[in-house]
This record gives sequence, structure tokens and C-alpha cells, in this order.
Amino acid sequence: MGDPAIGDPADLGELTVHDRVIETVTERVVLDTSGVIRSSSAIDRITGREFPRITVVTAGKRTRITVHAAVAWPNPAHTVCQAIHDRILSEVPHLTGLPVDRVDVTAHYVVDTAPPRRRILQGENDDHSRT
Repeated sequence: MGDPAIGDPADLGELTVHDRVIETVTERVVLDTSGVIRSSSAIDRITGREFPRITVVTAGKRTRITVHAAVAWPNPAHTVCQAIHDRILSEVPHLTGLPVDRVDVTAHYVVDTAPPRRRILQGENDDHSRT
């Protein structure tokens, strides 16, 4: 029981963590997962289709999280999705104080993050050697 001067802790109010807070925490956990990248084009930012995209639905003490992510090449998409899933289940409850009942993860894009390689066309070197 709590301090008698304060009274019963159950009468002091309630604690609410809004879905947007859970989404922000989840996004940070997802982006900290190896192989995940933030991906968006100008049109994606306008339409709200940038990745990762997180949706949280809470009902009472039940929380369901859906993640749509972009994976950096050459990481195996299934391995990255499993890592996202596992990290959300372990870290989000710790950081928000709310249990997570279900996590769905989908990889939408695999993005090549390596710098582009310069192609040398046949005959390109020949032009430079004729001076």
C-alpha cells in the first residue's frame, strides 16, 4: 500500500501513453535495427508513404504494431524483418510500459545504398588515348 498521507495510488489518476508516442518509439527501434534504412522520395513525403511507416492500434492494455520498412541491399529481407519483430517485442514494452501483443513486419523495398559504379563503355578509353 502507498503512503497514508497521499492516499491510495489508484485514486491519484491514470497514466496514458498515446499511440503517437508508441509510433515514435517504435520508429526509433526500427531505424536502429541493422539493415533498415529511411527511404522516401519527394512524392513519398507528400503522400506519407516514406519508410519506415509505423501503425499502432491500442485497445485497453493491448497493443498491435504494424511496420512497413525498407531494407538496405544486400541484407536478406527475411532476416531484417525478423530482427525488427524481435527488437520491437523486447524494447517497445520496456520503453513505453505497455505490452505488445502482435507485431506485423513487411519489407516493401530493398534499396541499394552502395555508391554507383562508373561504367566504362567500349571505346571510351580509345578516345582519350588518341591525342
